[in-house]
Amino acid sequence: MRTAIRKQIENSISELAGRIYDMDADISLPLPLCIIRQGEETAEYPWNGYRCYFEVILYGSGFAKVDQLSEQIIEALHEKVLVFDTGNSLTCRYTGNPGGDMVNVGRTGASRTLRFAAMKQLAYEKPDQEPFWLAGLQEWTQETAGDEWTVYTGWWPTGYIRPCILWRLSGSELVMTNTSVLDVDNRLSVHVIGRSPEEEQSMVNTLIEAIGRQVKLPLDASHQHHYLVKECATNLEADRIASGQISVVLRMKTSKKVEAKPLMNNIHYSEEPKY
Repeated sequence: MRTAIRKQIENSISELAGRIYDMDADISLPLPLCIIRQGEETAEYPWNGYRCYFEVILYGSGFAKVDQLSEQIIEALHEKVLVFDTGNSLTCRYTGNPGGDMVNVGRTGASRTLRFAAMKQLAYEKPDQEPFWLAGLQEWTQETAGDEWTVYTGWWPTGYIRPCILWRLSGSELVMTNTSVLDVDNRLSVHVIGRSPEEEQSMVNTLIEAIGRQVKLPLDASHQHHYLVKECATNLEADRIASGQISVVLRMKTSKKVEAKPLMNNIHYSEEPKY
């Protein structure tokens, strides 16, 4: 992880090239410089990998230099997707400046700690075949959102491209009926990631309105199979990577499978003999 972060900073800020360290740097080294310190890492969910934290400790000749480089580091890392050599990827988010600025007497300069949270997506092999209805939702969403958007299903892929939308199955319920038909309610989460907050919220609104206009969503190109829209809600404050801003409940009808058994053709009856 440190290697990918270091490369991103060095490629974005030439002034810090060769001046990024993984541990406390010698006090005699010239300024500016920064130290990358990795924090805790916790497992999240299969579809979004691990949540981890890291800090970039920046040292500069004065507060003006620290201000300048801090803005550049945040711009280089915030909301960026970094791809590792292993195929895994990291989505960074700037979370603030813990502790505030400090005067470093030993280095005769100023220092600031920039804290980042990150989601670490793991490389995985996607199933050869997905449910046909999930592919149908992907196709419908692509037509609704337009070619500029990329639509994914299942899990976040490594190195996903913005702007993008992810459909993820989060739960199912089987509703028993007295007929030969079963009702299957699937709850899906829809994640929307734009290139800006305005673009992101606009697409959330577009999808909500489009789903609301559709009493039934087509599940295949022939429009022979449909989903009945039961519920549709949005939460703009939800984590767009881990949870998704839109929750949808879709109902699909399917036939009950009756196990084939031998039929009763004849009944033979005879009275008990009389004595």
